[in-house]
Order: sequence, then C-alpha cells, then structure tokens
Amino acid sequence: MHAYVDESLRQGPTGLYVVATVVITGDRDHARNVARSVLLRRQPRYHWHAESEPQRHRMLEAITGLDVRVLAYACRPVAPSKTERARALCIGRLLWDLVAEDDLGNVDELVLESRQEHNDRKDRKIIAAAQRAHRAPASLRYSHAQPSAEPLLWLPDAVAGAVSAHVAGETSRYLEALGERVQLVDLAP
Repeated sequence: MHAYVDESLRQGPTGLYVVATVVITGDRDHARNVARSVLLRRQPRYHWHAESEPQRHRMLEAITGLDVRVLAYACRPVAPSKTERARALCIGRLLWDLVAEDDLGNVDELVLESRQEHNDRKDRKIIAAAQRAHRAPASLRYSHAQPSAEPLLWLPDAVAGAVSAHVAGETSRYLEALGERVQLVDLAP
C-alpha cells in the first residue's frame, strides 16, 4: 500500500495545522485516473484553495468512490513560529499509526508533497528518527513529489482542506461529504 500526504495551514491567533493522509488500498493507476477525471478542461492540477465549490465536491465524491483509507491529524492552536513543530507532531503520529494499526502496517511507501528541498530535508529527518526509534516501519520507503507530477497528492490536499474547514468551525459540509471514511486525530502542540 502507498500513502500520500499533504497539509493545510491556517495562520493567525488560533492557527491550525492539518496533515492529511490517503492510503491507497486499491489500484493506484485507477485512482490517478479518477483524480484526473475531476479536472476541468485545460486544468493542469487540482488545488483545494483554487477550486470552486462544485470542484471541491467532485473531488470529495471521487475520493469516496476509491479504495482508500483516510487519516487526518489536526494540531491547534499553532503560533506562526511553531508550524514546523506542528508538522513534526502530525507526521510523527501518522508514522506511529502506521506501526500501531494492523491494517496500516502494510504501507510500504509514503509520498509527501514537496515543500522545497530545505523543508523536505526536515521531513526526512523526522521519518528517519522515527524509524530508528521503532515508531515507524523500518522498511518504509519515503519520498517527496510535486502535485503537478503526482495526481494522488490531490487527494490528501482535498482531505486537508475539508478537515481544516471543519476544525476551524468554518463548515462541516466538506468533511460530511467524506462520510465515515476519515479518521481524525486532534493533537495538542
């Protein structure tokens, strides 16, 4: 199984950091085709914050039709200077869940959305440290990719947007569109 990871950040006095993970339990090529089918004509990629309401709902509907497991980690409140700490906390818990939950123990590859090399290096250090401490599978392979090159990163992007809107108290309709599929973990910074 392969897990794809993206985040959503809301800054301000009650900042919020969400890391969403979509674990593909079915055919990845089929999932990529489903993700691409949501795009509008000539649209190069999907990005939650740039999408219209109908496009957001189309992506959420597409996710519910796939063989996936969805995990989300919300950390709040997060001061602007503490976003990397919040990310580390969320990723650390995700890695722990990959070890602790039997049905997630078969995840053999983690693909995170790239956030520039210096930030990607921070992620690699978090993952390597978790592996050394046996809080992540030692066999787990991990890499970073651009959403323009990997459509499966669009799925956690949509989940992170839906969870962020829910946790921030903006609206729950997006999260409700995903149904019982999302396992949401609230973390304190």
